[in-house]
Parts: sequence; C-alpha cells; structure tokens
Amino acid sequence: MKLENVLVSISNGTTAKQNEESLGYKVTRIETIADGTINLDKTKYVELNDENFNKFCLNDGDILFSHINSTSHLGKSAIYNKNMGILVHGMNLLRFIPKKEIIFPKFLSYLLKSKKNRVYFQTRCKKAVNQSSLDQKTIKKLKINVPSLQTQKKIVEILEKTEKLKEYRQKSDELTDSYLKSVFLEMFGNLNETKWDIYNFGDLIQTLTDYHSNGSYKILKENVTLYDKVNYALMVRTTDLEKNNFVTNVKYIDEHAYEFLEKSKIFGGELIINKIGSAGNVYLMPKLDRPVSLAMNQFLIRLNDKTNNIFMFHLLKSKYGESIIKSKVKGAVTKTITKDAVRDLKIPLSPIELQNEFAEIIEKLEKIKGYQSQSKIEIDNLFNNLMQKAFKGELT
Repeated sequence: MKLENVLVSISNGTTAKQNEESLGYKVTRIETIADGTINLDKTKYVELNDENFNKFCLNDGDILFSHINSTSHLGKSAIYNKNMGILVHGMNLLRFIPKKEIIFPKFLSYLLKSKKNRVYFQTRCKKAVNQSSLDQKTIKKLKINVPSLQTQKKIVEILEKTEKLKEYRQKSDELTDSYLKSVFLEMFGNLNETKWDIYNFGDLIQTLTDYHSNGSYKILKENVTLYDKVNYALMVRTTDLEKNNFVTNVKYIDEHAYEFLEKSKIFGGELIINKIGSAGNVYLMPKLDRPVSLAMNQFLIRLNDKTNNIFMFHLLKSKYGESIIKSKVKGAVTKTITKDAVRDLKIPLSPIELQNEFAEIIEKLEKIKGYQSQSKIEIDNLFNNLMQKAFKGELT
C-alpha cells in the first residue's frame, strides 16, 4: 500500500508564536524528535484559542515526522502517546494520523524508522544550502507492506522487548556515570571549599601545544593534505572525540605530514581542549594502536609529574572544572579560549597518591563501561536485524 492509504491525514503544525515562559501549552519543534522519540524537555510553549487547540492538540498514536531538516536528519519520526500529557503540534514537523482500522500506530512508527524507508526519503528530498525538504506528494507515495493487524501487533511486541533492553542498557550506563561522579566527590569533596593547595594550571603542564605550533598557515597548507581514505596517520578532530569513534568518517594524513606536525603528535593519555566553537570542552585521548596527530582548533596538553592525567580530566569535567573554564571563555557568538587563559585556570591539587588511587578506580570502571558499550552494540544489532526481518515479512 502507499503511505497515503493508511493515513487519515498529513498536516502542518501551528505557526503561532512560541515562548519559553511556560505560557499556554507545550509545543513541538524540530528538536523535539531529534533522537527518534518525543523529548518533552525540547519543547517550547504556545498560547491558543479553543478552536486552534482542538485542531493542533496531538492525540494518542499520532506520529510526528521531520520533513525540513539537514539530509541526515530528514525522515526522523516519533510517536505520541497520551501518557506524555497535553502536547501541541508545532511548525516544521508533519503530523501523521494513522487509520487504526488498517495499521497499528506503533507498527507504522517502527516502519518509518526502518533503514529502507529512511533511504527513500533522503534520496528524494530537495536539497538547499543549509537544509533539505520533502513535499507531501513524495511522502504519500512511499510503498509499505501492511500485514494483518494481528501480525502487526505481534511484530510490535517483539520490537518493544528489544527496545526495553536498549533502555536498560542506557540506564546501566547512567548509573555507572553517576557512581563515577560520586567516587570523585567522596575522595576530593567540594572543590569550591577545598582544603587542597591551589595551583595555576600552567604550573602543572609540561606541554601546551596545537596544530598551528608547527608553522604558518602557508607552510602548513604546503605540507599537510587531509584524506578521507585510510592513510599513514589519523587526524583527530572534535567530532571524533565527541563520538568516541576513531574509525568511521575520520580524516587521515600521510607520513610526510605526520612527521612535519612534530609538535602536535598524539600518543594517548593527553588532555585535549577545544579552543574555538565549543571552546573549553575537555577530552581525554585514548591510546590508539596507530600514529595520531592533532587537528585544528584544539589544544594538546601533557601534564608534569605533579598530577595524574585521569584525575585532571575528571576534575576539569566536574562542575567546578566546567565553571572555571567557562569563566575564561570569551566571545558572544564565536566562543574562544586562549593558551594563557588555560594556563591561568585555578586547580585545587590533592596529593599525587590520592590522584593515582582515584585513577585506578576509574580504570576499573572504564573496563566495565567497555563491556557495557559492547553490549549496547550487540543490542542495537539485534534490534536492527529484527527491524529488517519484520518489514521483509520474516518476523511473524
């Protein structure tokens, strides 16, 4: 069947002015369904009269669909259920109302998330400079397999069980992170009221360098070429550190460039701080079994023997650390932080023995998180395989 045959309607949301002052009703935005679910923390508010409220208020089983977005996010969808409370359909998302006598809303929701159908939408969109879009005519033409309602509900039950596993894994990860923070607090206390001596961060740094420490823009351009295909060395960027992914969608440099960028070679264990854009974000570089070099717009920090790099990373990621870094970041639009500002950070420093003890605990926790990460991959693969089987008619 075509998608249009299983829907009562496809409609746009209200264009009424949105506010952040909690005036009126919660209203959806593009960001509301960014992770494939309805995130009520990513809503705003809108004031509506009774007529427009009845027109735009979501009903149980309605599906929100992203038809204006960057291409990679186009076609994302999320299903609304009445337990979420009152929610109004806002602009830049389409609302699908399923014909419940033909298709089970949750089944349609899963179906729209399938890889095949996401590809359908992303390959038929109209692309512009900053965003892509889908017209309703194209959306309605999507062809879908529609088994009996009984079979649809059975498929949904199986997929929901797998999603529960994903939720449990997410909760487990959150508990591990929470425990890690509690260990830091128990060992080092409130750093705003610390008993430890205060150091300038610069006094604890052995090396503070960046990509441009290797030469002028002209010389760097002549000696460094970036490659999308595997080459001699990995060029680590902020996006790789954010995703903790150093394998897919990464950049490489050749051996000449790697040796030329002598001052910004990475060996693992260093602290990396963004210096522009998401200025002040801190990362601990893992040890990778290959040559690695630092990309632009980041500082590379090696510490002296007064401090442990694992301890320092968690200090800088604590509320105290985020606060002192934020105080050094400048710029209203483009955020930046300088080397001198980094050196001037005030660091309460506990004895190295206590730092090392904390680092040993963290290393054990990281092993647990590694097992959890592998489990997450396995659960995701299971879910994707079940999705594929479901919509090929093999999951009955």
